[in-house]
Amino acid sequence: MMTLQERFRRFVDLHGLFSPGDCILLGFSGGADSMCLLSLLVEEPVRVVAAHLDHRLRPESGEEAKRCRELATSVGVEFVCDGVDVRALAKHEGVGIEEAGRLARYAFFEKARQQVCAQLIATAHTLDDHVETMLLNLARGAGMRGLSGIPVRRDAIVRPLLFARKSETEAFCRERGFDFIQDPSNLDEAHARVRARQRVLPAFEHLHPGAVDNAARTAAILRDEDALLDSLARFELSVAREVRNHPLSRWISRHHARYERARLAALPVALRRRAVVLAVREMGGSPTFEIADALAAALANAERMGANVEQGVLAQVTGVALVVKNRRRVEPLEQRLGVPGVVSGEGWRIVAVGGSTPRRVGRRALVQAVRASLCDSLSVRFACRGDSIRIGSRERKLLPALKAEGIPVEARIRLPVVANALGVVWAPGLGVAERARSRSGEAVVSLRFEAL
Repeated sequence: MMTLQERFRRFVDLHGLFSPGDCILLGFSGGADSMCLLSLLVEEPVRVVAAHLDHRLRPESGEEAKRCRELATSVGVEFVCDGVDVRALAKHEGVGIEEAGRLARYAFFEKARQQVCAQLIATAHTLDDHVETMLLNLARGAGMRGLSGIPVRRDAIVRPLLFARKSETEAFCRERGFDFIQDPSNLDEAHARVRARQRVLPAFEHLHPGAVDNAARTAAILRDEDALLDSLARFELSVAREVRNHPLSRWISRHHARYERARLAALPVALRRRAVVLAVREMGGSPTFEIADALAAALANAERMGANVEQGVLAQVTGVALVVKNRRRVEPLEQRLGVPGVVSGEGWRIVAVGGSTPRRVGRRALVQAVRASLCDSLSVRFACRGDSIRIGSRERKLLPALKAEGIPVEARIRLPVVANALGVVWAPGLGVAERARSRSGEAVVSLRFEAL
């Protein structure tokens, strides 16, 4: 029979969770699960840093943080710690205590990961946590993604203990004489997860021998099928997307996307609904099932419909298209641009470098040369209502000129322009102001817009 360490190594290798020499930040509560994972990790050829967040929910939490430090250092592991008033955070964010704690933990883990230069964050979720999540999501209503439970890996976060039961982690700690912290909140049935753990999971296992392992296998199947449907829906979206003939088309699509209604309407309902979800997610929104289902039905029935999705996204079905727009508030911007220099924003950057006069390019090109004599006081900002720009012999109001170029409002109010004290020097995709155009033999500065 394989030991827990051997099963751990097999699970890590199967999923490619980490490599020799990696630095892993372990979310460490001091409980049996995280103590077990800490012990397993220190036997691997990796650097381990234990990270503990004091939620300040109980008077004894400060002492528990000290105990976590002792447990980590007893096995020769680095330790980092911080504290957050989770109750205050929950009130501020308008969420429950459990959700506020989760948000605080992962924010702390990511900050600590960068501080210690770790490649990965490891959490000690077990097979029990995995199936509890499936059951909770089923009770709340979920599709394939929710019924897939906890992913083994998501971005830099890995869960190397998802193969093991909680009873195994506790037995492992006791066999090796490891002390661990018993969190009383894990027995408080005011929390839905605790009720699932104490009541639902035992009843579920009583239904059929091996129910938890079988549910985990079902989750793996659903995850694979979910990924397949996502890939099919993304393909259909890419075909249905209306592509603009403009150098800024990639930038525009981050804030305003259109998809051919007839193409999406012809899809099976499950794929059409999933395409709607992905289109909204690409814009940064997260639609409920009810909104996605209503939009999918409107596409099929050629009905007009609009839905304001959380995170400031608007989705509309018109007679000919599904339109998804970024309606989030635009924060003011004004930042000096040195030469050489870079100014970055959400999904873009503008780069300035000195250089020789480049080959002739069209006014819409996203790389332009401007006179170096104007570049002592350049800045990058968003276009203002009163801005104008003279290109050739024609003076134009900037925002209407961008509109005439076919740039929708959601994109043009977020498009950075380069300016100096006299006004706009360059509007990417529109052109360079006549007063800033380079002349033969003059020193120039090259300006480049990049959509990230």
